[in-house]
Amino acid sequence: MRKFTSLFLHLLRSGLAKRDEFFIPVEAPPPSWFTAVHCQEYFSDFVSGSLDEKRMRRIGLPWSPQLVRRTLVEAAGTVLSAQLACEFGIACSLGGGTHHAHHNFGSGFTIFNDVVIAADVVIKEGRASRVLIVDLDVHQGDGTAALASARPSKDVFALSFHCGANFPFRKETSDLDVSFERGAGDDEFLSKLREVLPSVLDSFGPDLVLYLSGVDPFEGDKLGLLNLSEDGLRERDLFVFRECTRRGVPVSGVIGGGYDDDVDKLAARHGLLFESAAQVWREAEGWGGRGVRRRESSEQRQQPESPQERKGDLGGGMRLERLESSSKLESLTSSPAANVSISSPLFSEKAVGSFVTPAVPAVSAVSTPLPVEI
Repeated sequence: MRKFTSLFLHLLRSGLAKRDEFFIPVEAPPPSWFTAVHCQEYFSDFVSGSLDEKRMRRIGLPWSPQLVRRTLVEAAGTVLSAQLACEFGIACSLGGGTHHAHHNFGSGFTIFNDVVIAADVVIKEGRASRVLIVDLDVHQGDGTAALASARPSKDVFALSFHCGANFPFRKETSDLDVSFERGAGDDEFLSKLREVLPSVLDSFGPDLVLYLSGVDPFEGDKLGLLNLSEDGLRERDLFVFRECTRRGVPVSGVIGGGYDDDVDKLAARHGLLFESAAQVWREAEGWGGRGVRRRESSEQRQQPESPQERKGDLGGGMRLERLESSSKLESLTSSPAANVSISSPLFSEKAVGSFVTPAVPAVSAVSTPLPVEI
């Protein structure tokens, strides 16, 4: 998608990230991540190009090897972002939010459900025991609802805010659904969010929040039926990050849906997620997720290794490396081949100012075009 590249460039130009602050996973995601959530036959048929025309038509995208690469590494970016959030507190992904994908079929331009895959991976790795998915995209995450409710351990809670008149027209039942009438705006949406989210955070008690932001509730979105302003979207994102950090709960954001003929304007709108995360990070003075919750019991603890110092094995089958060379940057901005997940310190020194504590920077996971072998 062009918006991935545009958003990557927007983050660079806005000063939220610098070229030498990016990291990329250097290995393909293991099939077991996908088959733990999706049907083995469905996974194999998609990867091999064997899905029949009817199932591809339901997805809404033509099959190609490039689509396979993009799909797999976009999910890997969401997993990486979740892993980094568990370790450093706040993370965001430039891609992600494929919430219409079900156990054995894809729908609505989505093939595999990256947020449920990420939740499953971090739970199995022992990074979290309970994961809350906060889905504020204008469309209900029907695939997420079905997959979360099917988990016997009930360790994943799906919260969805959406327009009831919008796709999908046959809704699934999330753990909690909040449906809005067509045309609902900032006041109605934000009032309900302020009422519901704190209650869910306190009652479910997650170890990690996966936040699917989505900018399709925007008043000018091509496929949205709500009327949130850009200020409303910003306030929404700020509220989610603040409520999580106040409780010491790591939060990982993915961009979700957004549709506009002007890709640069769309990218800037998606950039609100990163800008909001940066602001909350500054307010929290270097909140570090898991580490903060340990601080009271271990004042002399060693700070976790920062993303800038990190190279090699992140754990859980994920390897990453720094993106430093200009040749790699050129391939990011020019190659249409595939998407690769990139983790990045979210806030450069320019954006934050001087650090007054040795706190670990927050991290983002960013998907951008880059040729990879899968």
